[in-house]
Amino acid sequence: MLCVGVIRVHPGTRRAYNPCTSRGRRKTLLLKLLHRVSPSLAAAGNFALSGAAFAVGNLLLARQMDVKAYASLSLCTAVFVVASQMATLGYTQVAQRQALPGGAALLIRLLLPGLLVGALVAALVCWHYGLGMATALWLMLLIAAGTLIWVVVNMLLRVGRRGWAFLVQTMTDWSFLLLGLWALVSPGWADSGAFAAYSALVILLAAGAWMVQARLVPPAGEDYRPVPWSVLWSSTAIVGGGVLLSQIERLTVGFLLQPGDLAMVAVLASIAVFAFRLVNTGVGFVLTPSLRRIADVEGRRRLVRHELRVIGGTLLLATVGICLLGPYVARWITAGQYEPGLWLLLAACLAGAAKVLHGIPRAIIVACGTNEELGRLSRFMWLGVAFAVLGAVAGRPAGLIGVLAGIAAGSMLGAIPGARLAQRVLRAPPMPGAGETPRAGP
Repeated sequence: MLCVGVIRVHPGTRRAYNPCTSRGRRKTLLLKLLHRVSPSLAAAGNFALSGAAFAVGNLLLARQMDVKAYASLSLCTAVFVVASQMATLGYTQVAQRQALPGGAALLIRLLLPGLLVGALVAALVCWHYGLGMATALWLMLLIAAGTLIWVVVNMLLRVGRRGWAFLVQTMTDWSFLLLGLWALVSPGWADSGAFAAYSALVILLAAGAWMVQARLVPPAGEDYRPVPWSVLWSSTAIVGGGVLLSQIERLTVGFLLQPGDLAMVAVLASIAVFAFRLVNTGVGFVLTPSLRRIADVEGRRRLVRHELRVIGGTLLLATVGICLLGPYVARWITAGQYEPGLWLLLAACLAGAAKVLHGIPRAIIVACGTNEELGRLSRFMWLGVAFAVLGAVAGRPAGLIGVLAGIAAGSMLGAIPGARLAQRVLRAPPMPGAGETPRAGP
């Protein structure tokens, strides 16, 4: 039988991906089938390997490191994710909606706030937890590098370079696996050197990501529209609220409970929150550009209804699997150091589901909303953060389970206003520019 397909050859590669081979056909059919079921789950499937790399690397570090050192690594990583995304000053959201001027101007515009925010946050965290000056310096540089990574991902997405955006988005996860394997092969160094090694890897990767976008993303032309400060502040608030919700467990437990509880939360993030993190990333990665390509109201609503049904069923099954298998997986990989119970895993799964409840309305409003609606979304995101913190404080007397359950309840309550706004946005006529298909790319 004659098989005709497109063979994609990239510069510098010896072998090309060929859909005419049996392996290529199986992979293509699997991805097409998953994409038919749900584009967001297809994206989550693409992220699954990198997410597994992060989870396994994290658990291997938990196995090899002292509890207090592992808790400090987990907290610094969470602070890096939050502070670096907020230091982009909203350009992560703006990059999805319009072209940005490239070159040194954009580089300076991202690095200066990154260094300033990094210095302030590093000083506060290290002062509060008694960490050393070297840790503070690495954290500052890591936050500045992170601003480049997050903006580059969205710039690549806007021009249709999903493959490259996926690579840039996930390379920090692979760094964790590398560190975990290194700690397993050569024990003893991770307590004092894991965070410095992780920071150095991410800084190098950020430099590579910037060079990739300089080559692949065309800068804005003469029709460039300067971004109003009101939009930047709204976008910063949206990003800050979203990323705080994604890391709220580590940050609140780090301040409310003991280092051992923070270390357990990091383990739960690798086992219980893993599936929810993948789905939430897939929603942001696919749903926003997909909605922007649909020019009619009914088409957008049909896509969202379908995604909600599929994602809801998938996460329910994931919760059951995590609660049944989670204790055995944690005990096996960490050599018995950590063994979360059923109720702790269930509380963590509910907190993970709350992230998805925030992520879907956010993707809808960023894709289809007006600047005024983005401003309202930013306030709703911070309302969700406030409810989550109040829930964590209320649950503190019950220990770690109470804090996680309080975060889940508060986050879900705080997601209601954003969900109602997303409903109204989906009923509104599409804005000018909707339905445009970005330039295709690898």
